[in-house]
Amino acid sequence: MLNDFAKLAKSIAPFGKGVSIDDKLDKLNRSFIFSLLCMFGVVTTIRSYTGHYIRCYGNKKLPDNFVEDYCWTQGIYTMDTAYNDPNAEYAHPGLQIWDHPPCIPQKGVDGTTYDCPDESEVVKPRRLRHLWYQWVPFFFWVTACGFYLPFLIHKIFLSEVKRVCQLVHGVIEDEASQEKTINKVVNWLGVTFFVYVGPRRYHFFPKRHQLAIAVMFHKVLYFILSIGIFWWTGLIFKAGNYYSYGMDWMRNMGNDSHQEFIRDRLFPKITGCEIQMWGASGLEKEQMMCVLAPNVINQYLFLLTWYANVIVIATNILSTMIAPFTFVFWSFTYRKFLSFSLLENTRTHHRLFQKVGSSGRTILILLARHTKPRIMEEIMIKLIKKMKSEHLLDDIELKEDGI
Repeated sequence: MLNDFAKLAKSIAPFGKGVSIDDKLDKLNRSFIFSLLCMFGVVTTIRSYTGHYIRCYGNKKLPDNFVEDYCWTQGIYTMDTAYNDPNAEYAHPGLQIWDHPPCIPQKGVDGTTYDCPDESEVVKPRRLRHLWYQWVPFFFWVTACGFYLPFLIHKIFLSEVKRVCQLVHGVIEDEASQEKTINKVVNWLGVTFFVYVGPRRYHFFPKRHQLAIAVMFHKVLYFILSIGIFWWTGLIFKAGNYYSYGMDWMRNMGNDSHQEFIRDRLFPKITGCEIQMWGASGLEKEQMMCVLAPNVINQYLFLLTWYANVIVIATNILSTMIAPFTFVFWSFTYRKFLSFSLLENTRTHHRLFQKVGSSGRTILILLARHTKPRIMEEIMIKLIKKMKSEHLLDDIELKEDGI
């Protein structure tokens, strides 16, 4: 019964499952950070549209629902002079009286009166308006799609190669089916490599290097996107510096008060809200105090996003630097091909790998990565014989390598 169930599972399994056309560094973008941002998108979406996102107090004239909707849509504010200042009078970080005098004249112990400075010489408090909280779920969904977009573009260029890898990647039941599949792969490789190394190869120079350029473009696009999304995220926050958020957090790991200051500037939990409405005396202004409880979660989600972004940017820089090196100095790629396929380092393999160009080398690397060594060896033997019969490898004596 278990064997029958295993056969059924194999029959309904996705064809070619496990075939990957990008390397491990690229998977950090389209798998790790994509999944992380999708998870954050689910959390923030559920929190935004279930329960109360904002609660406001301080007004008895207007219904609570109106006040909360007004403050949510029109924006809340904090004061830039009400953060981590022992001389400032504030109930909560970022929340300060707007129109109180800068100071009150004080009398010293010796009877001397200390006057206030001129009002023009005093830094006036500045309101920092916050509206980014409305877009948190959309931010995570959009950035997740952004990190997956290069992979979709990459699939367009390598879709044909992936289908060929899928032919030999799965389990082949019998020898006849295996032989038939190998012949299909060899015929496709022969036609493709004829374009790369045939007599008109110089006319097909772009195609000879098309796949390598696609791989390079894929990596550069990941690098640009990771930098751009990190920069765009920092523009969202007006009250603090998001670009150093993770570093500031680590630098003040043991200092809870300063760590709280860093969090409260970017993610205020207690804020002010001003409602302007017409009243008996004309335009009236009502001040509210609002609570944004979801910012308790947002501060940690964006902290994890900061660290993930920095890791991805570092790996993308490394990946973008390595890619052109492997295309130019192809002997390194050749050693990788031998390690994947477990083939011997023969003059024939070396010459074939050299002649097919960067696109051909990309195909051979992907094929060797997803094919069993025994099958890959048969593919190479038949491919070399086919190319020799078509006079594409006339400078190689097959007897030298025992083929």
